[in-house]
Amino acid sequence: MDPNSGSAVLAEVARAMMQTVNETGWRPARTIMFANWDAEEHGIIGSTEFVEEFTDILRQRAVVYLNMDTIHGNMTLHVGTIPSLYRVIVEAAKRVENPSKSEKAKGRTTVYDTWLRLRPSHTPGLPQIPVPGGGSDHAAFLTYAGIPVVDFSYKNATIHDTYPLYHTMYETPFVNEHLLDTDNFAVHRAIGQFWAELARFFTDEAVLPFNTTELAVAIVKDYIPALGKALTPLKYYQKAIEPAVEQLSHFTKAAQEFLNMCRNKRESYPGLQTRRALYAARQAYSSRAKRAITCATVSSLYILFFSAQRCFINPRGSPTAPQSRHVLYSISEHDSYASRQMAAVYDA
Repeated sequence: MDPNSGSAVLAEVARAMMQTVNETGWRPARTIMFANWDAEEHGIIGSTEFVEEFTDILRQRAVVYLNMDTIHGNMTLHVGTIPSLYRVIVEAAKRVENPSKSEKAKGRTTVYDTWLRLRPSHTPGLPQIPVPGGGSDHAAFLTYAGIPVVDFSYKNATIHDTYPLYHTMYETPFVNEHLLDTDNFAVHRAIGQFWAELARFFTDEAVLPFNTTELAVAIVKDYIPALGKALTPLKYYQKAIEPAVEQLSHFTKAAQEFLNMCRNKRESYPGLQTRRALYAARQAYSSRAKRAITCATVSSLYILFFSAQRCFINPRGSPTAPQSRHVLYSISEHDSYASRQMAAVYDA
């Protein structure tokens, strides 16, 4: 099942998209590249080597990397991504039929409904969406190249979110079909549909579905307060932590300026928050007509989105892990699987 369930869904999504192209004439506005990596269990070697070899072109042209390693359970969707992609993730989940008959009988008709019930967050309407850890092939794309990633799967909503036979010799097709996904592979189908919906959003929307304001809000309201709290136990060493406190003050000011800039930019194009404006942008992009949102506007927003994602890359990397170059979303040297913001700061 690991990773064959993910590989099977990847192949089926590719087949379905080609069938759509052949039967409907649909063409993605942006290139979709399908990739299956080697040597993940030996240190995420295949994907890491690819990112390191093609870093420059990826940083210039890659919009997002979608990763589905394996299906761990059959209860709920699980997604790890960065805050600027929260809303598009939720929108895609709302469009996928719930694979559980018992959940649908209770009125929870989409994967989003069950996901929100089992994994609610402190934000109304938003399920828990952690930052991706470093345990799968998305790691190098985010932490080395600064490319936004979405790491998703189906998991169990129990103490152990994966199946008991994980990484044993009993991971067989029989177990998958008769114990894990017993309703004619309904979970596989749902995760594949979610995958395809995400791909369609990122290929067909004239305005990329990034919400940089969400990222700025997360930095100001979550990341910085957590850093301040981490410094509290060190208050008895006031002289020693003065440089850290000063840097935190500078960081807080810069983050607030970043948030204000994002909000001002959004207010400059208020229609970007509506479906009607996205339609107008799409029309302007295709017809080059003079509209509220013009091709030049779309192009400038595209550059801003890219810059906001790439600007957190430190070419030197962290002191103990030069391959972890993302200032916000690097990998902890103490636990490469864990998801944490600014891991290099906490590790120090």
